[in-house]
Amino acid sequence: MKKIYLLFFIIISLFTAIFSEDIYGIYIQDSLVGTSTVNFDKTSKSESTITEMSLGLTKAKYISKTVYNTDWSVKYYSLDIFVNGVKQITSSFNYLNGTFSGNANGLNLSRKKIKNPVILDNNIIGHMYALLFMETGKYNVLIPSLMFNSSTDKSSVMSMEITEKSENILKYVYSGLEVIINTENNEIISAEIPAQKVKYVKGSVAGEFTEKQISFSSNGIDIPGTIMFPKESKEKYPAIVLVHGSGPNDRDETIQSGSLILKPFYELSKNLAENGFVVLRYDKRSYLANFDKSIKNITVNDFVTDAENAFNYLYSQDFTDKDSVFVLGHSQGASFVPIIIKNLPVKAGISFAPALLDIFSQIVYQTDYQYEQLKNIKDYEQVLTELSSIKKQAEEAKNKFESGNYSDSDTFLGADFRFYAGWMNLQKDPVKDFINSEKKILILNGENDLKTPYPLIKEKENVLLQNKNITVKYLQNTIHEMYNPNTMLFNSEIGKIITSYCMEK
Repeated sequence: MKKIYLLFFIIISLFTAIFSEDIYGIYIQDSLVGTSTVNFDKTSKSESTITEMSLGLTKAKYISKTVYNTDWSVKYYSLDIFVNGVKQITSSFNYLNGTFSGNANGLNLSRKKIKNPVILDNNIIGHMYALLFMETGKYNVLIPSLMFNSSTDKSSVMSMEITEKSENILKYVYSGLEVIINTENNEIISAEIPAQKVKYVKGSVAGEFTEKQISFSSNGIDIPGTIMFPKESKEKYPAIVLVHGSGPNDRDETIQSGSLILKPFYELSKNLAENGFVVLRYDKRSYLANFDKSIKNITVNDFVTDAENAFNYLYSQDFTDKDSVFVLGHSQGASFVPIIIKNLPVKAGISFAPALLDIFSQIVYQTDYQYEQLKNIKDYEQVLTELSSIKKQAEEAKNKFESGNYSDSDTFLGADFRFYAGWMNLQKDPVKDFINSEKKILILNGENDLKTPYPLIKEKENVLLQNKNITVKYLQNTIHEMYNPNTMLFNSEIGKIITSYCMEK
């Protein structure tokens, strides 16, 4: 389904640039999900485009080449599709004597009788170049990638209308969607599909910021990551390492639910870069294990070691102000902050939404809290049943751990029970770890958090504050993932609070 979703999404996307190689950022709900690089040659009426996107655990790459007729209808087209680095489809098409024909992976596809077709496909950013040279009116459109599957083949031909064209704007409608292209001096600056909250912005691969792709070694593997730099160039920057929550998270902490995509760590990186920090985020070891089967027997101790090595990498860079380096953990990573920073030369740690109970007790508390919040909402019966089941499993799991009565074959919530046993052995009492910390730590929690609930943090606050190194702050209108629950926009106040704290310490 993820492959199909990616294919469908990019088919209905649009993008463009003109006369040269240009890079565009692809944004969904203001979160960067990919880039398109376009080479367009008006003289030879040809273009080539490379689009790369990440949605959840799936990374897709589309490489295409298009040659146009004198009227900017399609003459030749080729498309290769890669999913997670593996080529899935190689295809080529020709339009000759009123017939569009092609093949994919060596198999002939159905022929289409169509007059002067305009092409709009996976690398649609490149295909939009042609529209700049066409007049308002209705056109026949071809979407070749829909020809790959018999169930979508009938939808590969449709109509499109350019409804408005002026010096600075071009609008067109197809498949019920309006697309708005903004131009300046004969170049496409941005494009938007308002109904889908999709935007394309020229030169905006990381908003106002520069990013550098890096990797560092940790406990037998190389871990890839990204460093984001502030817009303002300086010799030395304060620096922050981001440490993930539980689960196989990529460096952006991408969360996908239907069409909703959240990227807390990408948004947090931008937020902190706006405030002058360089920020390192990296792919979690358990995420990399999805693609590298040699990564096995992962433990929570590996996560701590990876965070320490990420810190050491950032600390060693010439651009890093050695007196202002911080570790920020989220959720699981937040709970581990006192452990991670214990022997590191950090200025302080930041713990966003930490669990303050052992993992089994935290799940019991969390499910109880969520049950109370949801029990009076209509049509949540199945969710409530699942919460009760998870609570029971967590209670049984804690009893099993405390009795020592478990084996290698036991599981908990779909994972090896020994993983959770290792978690319990590493951190039986998170509050105690915070109280004993000799390093300064800022604890942040959203008041709308359903996973590390605000009442639990509030309950433990007086105990935590017995350690003068601990500061606790709460964020209104903020969920566990750092977004506003009403607008589902990232809470930009987080970066301001963190910056104020870090600059004071």
